[in-house]
Amino acid sequence: MGNTATRIPYRETNFYSSLVLDFLDQHPGLRNFYSHPGSLEGMRSCLAQRRQSQTDRQLLVDRMTAQYAGISLPERAQKNLDRLRQDNCFTITTAHQNNIFSGPLYFAYKILHAIALAAELKNKIPECEFVPVFYMGSEDADLDELDHIYIGSDRYQWKTDQTGAVGRMKVDQGLLELIDRIEGQLGVYAHGSEWIKLLRDSYTSGRSIAEATFRLVHTLFAERGLLVLMPDDSFLKRSFSSLLQKELLEQFVAHLVQEQASALSDLGYKVQATPRDINLFYLQPNSRLRIEKRGAQWVVKGTSLVFTEEQLLAELAQHPDRFSPNVLLRGLYQCSILPDVAFIGGGAEISYWLQQRKLFDAAKIPMPVLVLRNSFMLTDPAITSKLSLWGLGSAQLFESVDSILQQWAGEEGKLTRDLSSEKESLQQLYSDIKQRAGQLDPTLIAHVASLEKKSLKGLEGLEKKLWRSIKRKHVVQLNQLVQIKEQLFPQGVLQERHQHLGYFYARYGKALLDQLFVHSGGLAQDFTILELP
Repeated sequence: MGNTATRIPYRETNFYSSLVLDFLDQHPGLRNFYSHPGSLEGMRSCLAQRRQSQTDRQLLVDRMTAQYAGISLPERAQKNLDRLRQDNCFTITTAHQNNIFSGPLYFAYKILHAIALAAELKNKIPECEFVPVFYMGSEDADLDELDHIYIGSDRYQWKTDQTGAVGRMKVDQGLLELIDRIEGQLGVYAHGSEWIKLLRDSYTSGRSIAEATFRLVHTLFAERGLLVLMPDDSFLKRSFSSLLQKELLEQFVAHLVQEQASALSDLGYKVQATPRDINLFYLQPNSRLRIEKRGAQWVVKGTSLVFTEEQLLAELAQHPDRFSPNVLLRGLYQCSILPDVAFIGGGAEISYWLQQRKLFDAAKIPMPVLVLRNSFMLTDPAITSKLSLWGLGSAQLFESVDSILQQWAGEEGKLTRDLSSEKESLQQLYSDIKQRAGQLDPTLIAHVASLEKKSLKGLEGLEKKLWRSIKRKHVVQLNQLVQIKEQLFPQGVLQERHQHLGYFYARYGKALLDQLFVHSGGLAQDFTILELP
């Protein structure tokens, strides 16, 4: 499958926060918010620190082996699982919630990035082994965020009465019927039936959403050596129970994270996550509810459950799987059970990890290198051809429709869109008039100012009329631009955050993943516009 790729700096897209952009540029003001820079030197320093930290590798391999029971592991994935027992083996991890059917495109981008970075590090640091891991965020209870996908302009939503952690929900008839509806749209494409089979093989009646996601990710990426970890596991949580207990009894997370959040705010950055007094949820079959301390007791908000300290510690000892870390504790849990040296996340994930440096230090758990996940925009020859005819490049698609049309219209567009020089001349003229009038009669200055305001307003109105005129003159090109922008920036957001992976898989099959992998940088940090045939 032939393709061309254009890389542009993230800063030129205008879709990323100042915090993320400054992090990528290694702004000196942010140096105290992460442990190691996102560079090869940073990876080496993280490896040195990680070697001094103990990971229960036997427990990790045992639990992953149990989770893979009944699933065939390709040779590369099996070797990676075996390597996790070795002290010189480290993990490159990315994580995501249980969006139905994998969710938006970037779900695949971050996984492929983890695989690519693991390969790059093995090449550059051959004395170590690096295993890519997908850490499943199966305990998230925000069903409204996870229950729908977009295919083209059509929205498909799973309607269910189930509640609680989405990963623990079950595949029901409503979800199976949704696959039938999707087949009606994707089945017409060359690889549509292949994608539908993947969904039907993964999402079988009665299977948990976590298990279904596990199987889908495994089928798509295991041949490249990816391992999947489901952390909603009583054995793994028991290994983390000392820090769970510390949070329940001491509430150590909030003040450490808030210190970092306040420092980021003082630097002018938007804070991503606000800590709770207790950053844990209590999991039951149909609920995931906050734990709060009230006096000498701990309560599960919205229920009649109340614990004394003795009862709470007994509950933790007997049922560690009932305690669920929130977003600010999840990173500690992840890095306590995995020998992580790098975490790959989106802009929001990087932002809240930057609030956690002191948290990792206090827990004596090495903080991994933070790497912004790869981003792609998928185009096709028809779009490229139109842009070429207009004398525009793909990178210019990030600009507004008006700006693109103005550039395409050249001098005509400039003349009709911008009368700034004329405004400056007008302002200078009225300035001279005000000076002369003021010398004769100071009361005339206000009158001249009023005339100036009316004249400038008239020029602004003329600008708008001239621009409407050029839009009418080039209405065909304008409509094409609007259609292209909507295709690549649906509802005004990046394509990767909106369009479903299955829509492109149905058209290109596994060749899509192959090409995305070829263009997935490891430590390189650029936005990639990828033209598919």
